Amino acid sequence: MAEKQKDMFGKNRNYGDRGTGYTPRKQSIPGTTNEKRYGRGARWCRRCGCYVSIQKYDLLLCRQCFREVATSLGFKKLRWYDMPAMNVLANLFVTIYNTEARRKGECVVLPTSKIGTNVLETLKKDGYIKDYERTEDNRGGKYKINLIAKITKCGAISPRFKVKKDEYLEWEKQYLPSFNRGMLIVTTNQGVMSHHEAANKGLGGFLVGYVYWVSW
Repeated sequence: MAEKQKDMFGKNRNYGDRGTGYTPRKQSIPGTTNEKRYGRGARWCRRCGCYVSIQKYDLLLCRQCFREVATSLGFKKLRWYDMPAMNVLANLFVTIYNTEARRKGECVVLPTSKIGTNVLETLKKDGYIKDYERTEDNRGGKYKINLIAKITKCGAISPRFKVKKDEYLEWEKQYLPSFNRGMLIVTTNQGVMSHHEAANKGLGGFLVGYVYWVSW
């Protein structure tokens, strides 16, 4: 059997020295005439002797060993609040739609945003949701939304198309099932509102989302 040597982590890790009692297959021991040079048996974790799962950057570590030494190797685990900003509105609408499809009465959405709060306020005002609560946790915040089974379909509109005060009918045909059923959500210079309210006020703006309810 090959002589044990200390590896880059300062431990004797030829094969199976992590306390797991693991013993490699004889035909795949390096330095012997039966050494495997390709395939599953040719890649062993340099730390414990298990099958290698991570080969990128020449790590040659199994997943368990990688989790144990990742920090010392300079890797950093990214949380959702460390990642690049996502489309907050798309995440909000998708979560609401999926929750309604499962006939659930409550959902949690994170992170929060100013426009997300304005959209929820508009949905509440028009009777599509019962209520919502915004909680700050120093991680971007989260919404707790109470639903009332009044949403058949909803979604974000991307890119945010510019719409004039007399063009809402054309966009209704594209996103809503029929005339005057549901609403488009518009951001204007007077805030976020439904396209019905924007049309009554003679305001144009940018489309950010749509929502409608169909009773069968």
